[in-house]
Amino acid sequence: MNTIHVGTQSIETERLSLRQFVLEDAEDMFMNWINDKEVQFN
Repeated sequence: MNTIHVGTQSIETERLSLRQFVLEDAEDMFMNWINDKEVQFN
């Protein structure tokens, strides 16, 4: 079976946008996770 790697593909719908992470995403990701009570360490 041969597959052709085409890299990360962006997917966008009316409610969702998926794309490859970029360094500029790091702070927003951290702030989102640190404010989630289910993610925090107790």
